[in-house]
Amino acid sequence: KITPQGKTIPIASGLRSPGGIGHNEYGALFYIESQGPWNSSCSLKAIKEGGFMGHPASFNWYDFAPTMGKAPLMPKSGSRIIIEKERLPQLQPYAVIFPYIRMGRSVTGFTLNQTKGKFGPFENQMFMGDYMLSLVMRATTEEVNGVWQGACYPFREGLSTGILNVQFTPEGHLLCGGTNRGWPVRGLKPFSLERLDWTGRMPFEIERITITPKGFRVAFTKPV
Repeated sequence: KITPQGKTIPIASGLRSPGGIGHNEYGALFYIESQGPWNSSCSLKAIKEGGFMGHPASFNWYDFAPTMGKAPLMPKSGSRIIIEKERLPQLQPYAVIFPYIRMGRSVTGFTLNQTKGKFGPFENQMFMGDYMLSLVMRATTEEVNGVWQGACYPFREGLSTGILNVQFTPEGHLLCGGTNRGWPVRGLKPFSLERLDWTGRMPFEIERITITPKGFRVAFTKPV
């Protein structure tokens, strides 16, 4: 974080390659983690002060961040989050994992839909782009016993190039900007700035998935 005087203060470690950062509807801070070493698929993770996000490369910099304390223990490759969480109290588990290729391959920037219905029935949901697959997805989050978790949903594909960031306008349009620089992407154009609008017609989609003591609750945008 950065103070009004411009001083930077490290608050978390273990990030690999963040693609976007922002808040959910409750004001909690999240970021997009890219698929790669120590991250089998792209994910949405909650950032908590003093938290360790899972990638040990940041251990090299603890000497330069005295406010962070000692570096956590080295996570064990091939282990499970629930097991490593017991060994490493600082470890922050995934809130949402995007199934590789089925739901993105290089998830990037995200934004929160607070357009007050101007963008359809998905108020207070996160919208995020994907670079390699040239698409936009949705995600929702909920906190259970102090741990953030959630679900992801397809939204729109077939955009013109790799999406790097998305942003809502005051009028409720979703702007999607990107390029094909750096990695191969599904879209054919070298760069683009595209706009997604709600037509006013209610789609039949999964609106939100939440957990219950006995399983999951799936809410739809129309009666089933």
